[in-house]
Amino acid sequence: MKVFTWMISLIGYIRLTKKTINYEHKTLLFVLLASFVAFQGCKDDEGSTVPSVSEKTQLITASPWVLSAITIKIGTEVEDMYSDLDACSKDDEIIFKSDGTEIFDEGDTKCDPDADQQETFTWSFNTAETELTLTEDGEPETGTLKELSATKMELEFSQVEDGVTYMYNSTYTH
Repeated sequence: MKVFTWMISLIGYIRLTKKTINYEHKTLLFVLLASFVAFQGCKDDEGSTVPSVSEKTQLITASPWVLSAITIKIGTEVEDMYSDLDACSKDDEIIFKSDGTEIFDEGDTKCDPDADQQETFTWSFNTAETELTLTEDGEPETGTLKELSATKMELEFSQVEDGVTYMYNSTYTH
């Protein structure tokens, strides 16, 4: 819209100054008008069928995530697991891409020198974007998205073994 207003102002200026328009001015005016029409054709159409990227997708794909806390809850007892992690696990990154792929990167220090630096998996939100499913080797694992902001992501996964429920709460930061 600013270009259109600018074009009208330019045409008005030429008329107000009552200057004759020579061939070069006509060419310039034609190029400017053609550019305006071309750029107007590039704007998003209202009612477009192309889905926009959701705010949560933008947040999760903005930059790599690094684990900053993890706890496990069994019954009423909560245990800090992060403090028990080796330093080589604390610099690992998870990179979510908008195409639904997830890259796990070993970071600067690898725990196993023979391990691949990166592995690729898939991820997806449920329709309400309250759950995050991570799929590795065809095995999906779905967790509840407790918090997602520009700097923090908190996920909760549960696992049941022998009738006992284990609740894992992981916090990631940028």
